[in-house]
Amino acid sequence: VVNWGTVSWTYDKTAHSTTASATGVSGETINLAISDNSITNVGTQAVTATCSSVSNSACTNYTFTNTSNTLTIGKKTLTVSSVTAGSKTYDGNANTTCSNIVLSGKETGDTVTASSTGATFDNADAGSNKAVTCNGITLSGADKDNYTIAATASTTANINVKSVAVSWGTLSWQYDKSAHSTTYSAASGVTNETINLKLSSGTNSITNYSSSGNAL
Repeated sequence: VVNWGTVSWTYDKTAHSTTASATGVSGETINLAISDNSITNVGTQAVTATCSSVSNSACTNYTFTNTSNTLTIGKKTLTVSSVTAGSKTYDGNANTTCSNIVLSGKETGDTVTASSTGATFDNADAGSNKAVTCNGITLSGADKDNYTIAATASTTANINVKSVAVSWGTLSWQYDKSAHSTTYSAASGVTNETINLKLSSGTNSITNYSSSGNAL
């Protein structure tokens, strides 16, 4: 019976090979040769052990079982050490982008980068240091097939308050003994949102002449 050494590894940019041994009768050492006994990149490599020589005897005095095996290199897992999410002005949705993904765990000299297909804030409301989930993270580059990475990563960014101009109606009249009031509205909100305004101070009514007006 052929006894095999380690046949499975995680990718580390190193060429790996296995060992094989068999036990002969007392006083005889069996020497085995292994075909195609090297693997570096992720994948599999079939190997076969055959008798090359036997001390004090001959290979023809033995038969061998378990002579075939498979070398396997598994993908190395990368992690995201940093990523930049795009801050934005409030626009009514939680969508943003992720960029500048820095990877941890990459082997020296390997060419592999990461990108994200999109990202979302935890909600659409304005705020600072809001949680962002980067989605659809994938790898590219000449050595990408030797690695794997989680499809999401977390970071923070800001949704800044949207500045909206207030439009005022008529503010000045000639005295006519009537109570006058003005109108006011927000010039623009985001799509599907209507802004309703109310006075934070003052009274929206004036009847008599006033040199200073009625502050609203």
